[in-house]
Amino acid sequence: MTTLISQFRRGHFCGAANRRPGMESRLQAAGRGQTRAQEELSTRATMLLPRRLKPGLHTRMRKALPSRNSGAFSIIEIMVTVALLSVIVLGLVAMFDQTRKALQASLTQSGGGQDVRAAMEMIRLDLEQLTPTYAPNNNPLVFGSTNNSLTVNFAVRDPGNYEPLVQPLMDPTEFRTNALQQMFLVTRGSPNNNQAWNAIGYKIDTTGQANGVGTLYRYYAPGVSITNRPTVLNPYASLANQFPLFAAIDPTVSATNNPFSKIMDGVVQFRIRAYDTNGILITNTLYSGTGTNTATNIFALPNRSLPGYANDNGYTYFYNFVSNAVPAFVEVELGVLDDQTYQKYLAFTNAPGPVALNYLTSHAGQLRIYRQRVPIHAVDSSAYP
Repeated sequence: MTTLISQFRRGHFCGAANRRPGMESRLQAAGRGQTRAQEELSTRATMLLPRRLKPGLHTRMRKALPSRNSGAFSIIEIMVTVALLSVIVLGLVAMFDQTRKALQASLTQSGGGQDVRAAMEMIRLDLEQLTPTYAPNNNPLVFGSTNNSLTVNFAVRDPGNYEPLVQPLMDPTEFRTNALQQMFLVTRGSPNNNQAWNAIGYKIDTTGQANGVGTLYRYYAPGVSITNRPTVLNPYASLANQFPLFAAIDPTVSATNNPFSKIMDGVVQFRIRAYDTNGILITNTLYSGTGTNTATNIFALPNRSLPGYANDNGYTYFYNFVSNAVPAFVEVELGVLDDQTYQKYLAFTNAPGPVALNYLTSHAGQLRIYRQRVPIHAVDSSAYP
């Protein structure tokens, strides 16, 4: 067929004589068929052309047909992603851990703070009822007398054979001396007898005093007569005998007549300071420039005369108030370890050597200090010259 068409185009069949009937129409039909065949071949060839010859069509074909590289990640990309996710997860875990610790510390301090506030409130209520007895002052020059002839209205004393806990602070030249004092006071009135007297006191257990941290106890002897003398059957009957009993009895002793009750654990500091009617701290040189106290019913002793208070700088005093004298204001300072530190300290108490003491000394930052100044409503100004 191709040869026939070529001969026709070169004129081999140009003559009319050489033409056969219907030949021209057959030739035209053959030409149209060849044209369609060429177009079809051209279309197929175009689809097989490389990208540089037919970029538009090739791009559409790449989009239409799936590629072996589409949606896949290399091993390096996966490793980088895993590393980034690990860093993010570790950061989140650390953040949540810090939040948990902060919440736990806040709850611990909140719970411990409630206990301390309750103890301070109890002390405040007792101090506000402090009343002078106006009993005769039989021993005006004896400080801290514990004999039965002296009725003490208010007293703050050192427990004896006691070495205060000294904790270094951030500055190596600064220290905090924690005192564990004993406070005794009398109040008047009871539910059954408005004329009766009550003896109240606060002290740390003997073991705690020796170790520098212990349990605070409250002494309470209600309905005591100011005129009675103690007997063997009733040693608490006399108000004058209450102070020596308070000083002598160990709060931890189990006895049916033990007047002590437990208040709270972990006490490192219990310091009491007395102030006069002008709000001035009462010292042994308060009312005279000669070095003596001219208030005959008030006895004050500075801490500098006792061992262990070299770093206290005159902050701690010991007092006896008798007859018509009571402080105008009493400042109470209560220092308590947080519960976690106190539990760790108790765990170290079984270790040999001063392990527990060294641990306690190095944790001054875990001590919470509470302080309040309580006004005494029954103060007699005539006791102050």
